Amino acid sequence: MTAHTTFQGERVNVSMEVDGSIDGSRTGDPFGLTLEMSRVRGSHFTLTDQTFRLERRGETIALERVRSGDALALGATLDLGREEILLNVRSEDFAAASLVTFYGPWSDFNEWIATPITTTSLITLDLDGTPLEARGTLEGRIAHSSLPEPFSLQTSYSFRPDRFDFSSLLIRTARGEALFTGSWRPGTIAPDGTVRLRHFSYAGSPVLDGIVDLSGSRTLAGASAERISVDTVPLYNVVARLQPGTPAGSRYHTLEGAFSLEADAPNHLRGTIRFADPEDFTGEMNATDLPVAAALSLYAAFGEIPQLPAPVAGARVSGAIRFDRREGDTIVRVPYLAVRDDQNHDRLGAFSGEYRNGEIAITHYYMREQGITVTGTGTASLYRDGSLTFETDFSLNHVHYSVGGRYTRRGDLHLSGPYDFSARITRTAGGGYALIASARNAPLPLGQARLSISVEGTFFDRSNWYLNIRELEAWNLPIPGPGGEYRPGRIVLAAAVQPETIQMAITEFSDGTSTLAGTVETRYFFTGSGLDLSITGRMGALEGDEQYRFAARYTEDGIALDLRFGASPLQRFSSRVERGTVQGTIQVVGSLDRPEIRAFLESERLILNGSGASFRVLFQSDDRVLRVTQSEIGYGTIRVDVPQLILERQEGTVEGFLRFQRLEQDVRLSLTGRTDPLPELSLSSLRATAVDLIVRAAPGVSDELPENPQAWHYELVRTAEATTITRMDGAIQAEIDDGGVFFVLLGGDLPYRGRAEGVLGPDRVEVTVSNIHVEMARIPFPPALRQFHVSRGTVTGSLRLLGPPGDPDLFGTLTVRDLELTTPFSPDALGPLDTALIFEEKLVRLQQTRSRIGPAPVDLSAQILVNRLALEQFELVLDMPGEAGVHVVSGFGPLNVDGYARGNLVLSGTPETLDVTGGIIIYGTELAVAPDFDQTAMEGPNATVDLRVRTGRAVRFIWPDTELPIIRSNFATGQEVRLKVDTRENAFSLDGTLAIQSGDVYYFDRNFLLRSGRVDFRETQEDFDPRITARAELRETTPDGPVRIYLVADGQRLSEFSPRFDSSPPLESAEIVAILGGSILQVGTEGSVTLPSALLSTSDVVTQFAFFRQFENAVRDQLDLDLFAIRTSIVQNILLTAITPVDDQVQQQATPSLGTYLNNTSIFMGRYIGDSVFGQLVLQMRASDPLAFPEDDGIQRLGGVLIDSEISLEWQTPFFLLEWNFAPQNPEELFIRDNTFSFLWSFSY
Repeated sequence: MTAHTTFQGERVNVSMEVDGSIDGSRTGDPFGLTLEMSRVRGSHFTLTDQTFRLERRGETIALERVRSGDALALGATLDLGREEILLNVRSEDFAAASLVTFYGPWSDFNEWIATPITTTSLITLDLDGTPLEARGTLEGRIAHSSLPEPFSLQTSYSFRPDRFDFSSLLIRTARGEALFTGSWRPGTIAPDGTVRLRHFSYAGSPVLDGIVDLSGSRTLAGASAERISVDTVPLYNVVARLQPGTPAGSRYHTLEGAFSLEADAPNHLRGTIRFADPEDFTGEMNATDLPVAAALSLYAAFGEIPQLPAPVAGARVSGAIRFDRREGDTIVRVPYLAVRDDQNHDRLGAFSGEYRNGEIAITHYYMREQGITVTGTGTASLYRDGSLTFETDFSLNHVHYSVGGRYTRRGDLHLSGPYDFSARITRTAGGGYALIASARNAPLPLGQARLSISVEGTFFDRSNWYLNIRELEAWNLPIPGPGGEYRPGRIVLAAAVQPETIQMAITEFSDGTSTLAGTVETRYFFTGSGLDLSITGRMGALEGDEQYRFAARYTEDGIALDLRFGASPLQRFSSRVERGTVQGTIQVVGSLDRPEIRAFLESERLILNGSGASFRVLFQSDDRVLRVTQSEIGYGTIRVDVPQLILERQEGTVEGFLRFQRLEQDVRLSLTGRTDPLPELSLSSLRATAVDLIVRAAPGVSDELPENPQAWHYELVRTAEATTITRMDGAIQAEIDDGGVFFVLLGGDLPYRGRAEGVLGPDRVEVTVSNIHVEMARIPFPPALRQFHVSRGTVTGSLRLLGPPGDPDLFGTLTVRDLELTTPFSPDALGPLDTALIFEEKLVRLQQTRSRIGPAPVDLSAQILVNRLALEQFELVLDMPGEAGVHVVSGFGPLNVDGYARGNLVLSGTPETLDVTGGIIIYGTELAVAPDFDQTAMEGPNATVDLRVRTGRAVRFIWPDTELPIIRSNFATGQEVRLKVDTRENAFSLDGTLAIQSGDVYYFDRNFLLRSGRVDFRETQEDFDPRITARAELRETTPDGPVRIYLVADGQRLSEFSPRFDSSPPLESAEIVAILGGSILQVGTEGSVTLPSALLSTSDVVTQFAFFRQFENAVRDQLDLDLFAIRTSIVQNILLTAITPVDDQVQQQATPSLGTYLNNTSIFMGRYIGDSVFGQLVLQMRASDPLAFPEDDGIQRLGGVLIDSEISLEWQTPFFLLEWNFAPQNPEELFIRDNTFSFLWSFSY
């Protein structure tokens, strides 16, 4: 039999042989028919021989498959009364492939029907074949080559025309299962029900756990879950919705979804996509505070991601991405995409841009991380041949850069930019890559740092490549220095990098402290156990003895380091170091967690905070013991020797010996105690270790114990709950618990006493210090103020500390009582001072307070800046307003000052420096050159002086020194000089010009009265030699009448003082010399110096500058004069009369008289009348010549003394200087011609 039909548009031919047998009546009841179908062949399949049994009983016709011999049972019953057909299918692990084989276009079904199925199903149809009802079970293992992996299916179902119900639909894979319970209505696009996922994964998909609710209608499909995990990554509030397009409506399908990665959080990620086909879609994704770490973990569940550093725990992403593909155009827009770290607000990132058909425009990108900020824009073009061009402008920490480049299809990359930047990576003939790159004077994002570099290299494979840094020069590099400051650094080097080897030649490395050069070689290997790295090198200073040698190796088994260095400047490590170097060796051997360390460090010529210091440390540590031996530390007058200090880490015992020396004090200290075992040697483990330590003192080599031996006995106990420190006499008690609550009690004989209590937290401290009592006389000053000393005084009050532990703010008031301070500038002490110190955060104020320095009143105020509970800066303002003035006796470089001053001074500085500035008026002051000045004597504390010094009354300059003054000049008032001293630079300067008002010059054994002149100071520490311009007068009498002799100096240096002489009336030089008597040293007839002349040459020194100096001071103070001075040769004259032989004739005519002894005597007196008028009286006494004057001369009757007197007044008006001189010589003319008036003025332009 042959039949033809059409199935799904294809013509199907079927042929078979059919045999049958009938039993019973064909028209009666029952009726039976057996059909045997054999050789069933078709154009698309073949079927094995089948036998069916047909029976009719009343209105029921039954059809059953018989004689099959397999696990498939098929049966059908036709109920003619009900007009229904009931199908019954039963099988057990039955594969349909044993019945039918498909060919041609149907051959793909053969693999599907090879799956064994077990089922029990009942299906009810109407006579037209329409299903009316069905129920049953079905299970089997589904396997097919098109499936990634087989899975098991097990279901229990029921069917009605309007819905399918699944009491269970279980899909089980090798790693988990998914169970669906629910129903599906025909015409809807999704079922309604619940899917329970239990470690479900299929074909390597992420493992899913959770419950998903499904819903569907004719136009919508939805899914939701409160929580579902994807490879242990939890998703919360998951929602998805699908709305298919319809032929009558929109052809676009819409898919929407949202979920959160944290419980009780808003939707972190939302998305929408509308699509018609793969070439026509549009969509958008929005993120709100999406946690990056969880998002990357979720992404990793679906596929591999690049190996990137672990994301920051607090990083979150917010932003939007829109994409559109229509009519061949592809557009991706990112309006904004921002990344932030909610644990670190200084970590930010932002991006916005667009992609359109191969063109990329980055409108903005921004990144900030740990002080590094990058911002910029860029463009890129993608070409169909695979090449790419791009440009970007960006700034890194506000340093602008611009880079453009092209990537070719061949694989070449070309980059270029400003600062002569260029880089090329090209393919080589051998299949490798070649690199050439360079830049000149390119800025680095490190302050003002700059870089010039030139490199070239090739790469073929991991074992065949090289990179040569032909030149690298970087300057203005911020090198960390002491105190958190940065110094400009510089490095110049060349390097060769090859597989397993890096060789570097450093021709210059400067860190602001020294300049080094040397070589470094690095070798590295990757073995089966890990990295094997070794580094060797040597560096040395270009100038000086500084040098370093080092060798190091790292493997998985441990490390080894040998570092040797010499003459390494200690200024590199601390700004408190003014000078000094360190030499030594550091060796480390062993595993990373248990290394053995040996170190030897020794200082050389160390100056710390202005004081000499030294140290020598020998240190050894391993996993058993920490040992310090043969070590010593010195600072100023303090020296501590450490012969031995041992900490047994495993047993927890501590013992050691120290020797403490300070000035006359010499004490030996012994330490004994216990700690918990220290398996790990670190600061954290040391802090957490319990300690019980006893410190005892014993007499030193040449000293006895202090009066209170217990003052040197301390006990330190640290437990899990608290740490206590106690001095055995109870003067010091302190305790702090693990919560930071503490108290400190200071008492006994301590110079500072009080009580402190509060809380020390990791981020904040709150401390109250009460009952403060400080004996200032026992408190040492910082090095810069060590020449100051407090002789008495107390400070009392209370303070409160609030803020971060290392730098809290201070609040409170301290009262200062009866403070007395001595300074290096005055023999008088400052005080008594009663005032208050007001603490406000970091500032300590001393409000203006009146005190005294000697008899002089002083107003002083101060401000002190405290940083990290230590003095950082101070400023003391002194105002000396009184007429009395402050007595100043001090040396300023080569200049000695003894007098009085008023004005204002500002003393400012740091613990290591002192700066004195201001302006003062001096009066009653004597300025003299220090005869024994040594330039090295200026070395000392870091101090500077910068003063504007203005002359007042009675300011006198003496040269060459006070013991033998040749010139004594009294300066006019209102003159100014600038005095500078800098002990740091060992420098001194005195600049200015001072006009001479009066004075005298002792020259040729005569006193010349200064009439006018000036002294020009342009002095330094190397040369103190002022220039003098002066005109001085001497009056003499000759047989021809009175003569005035003038000594004139024209800008001569004092060391080269050699004036010329004029006279009135004019005389020849020989005559002037004859009048002056040549020299006091009289020359004999043979040209030799006589004994009388030798004796006379020294006698005047005694009278002039020994006895009369004290007499002058006493008269000046008693008469309240601004000027009083005596010049006399009385001792010379007495000796000359006694030892000079005189012939009888002369002896008879001239006997010694009073004038003989007072010859060449001058008396100067002067006083200011107010501030503008100065009056002066000069008396000059000479011996009368008995041969030149008759015996009955009136003057002769006065004892042979000729007296010349002169009275002068100077009045400094606002417009000119008015001077009146009165020299009485002509009484017969009523002294009319003896008066002189002068008007002096000057202009500056």
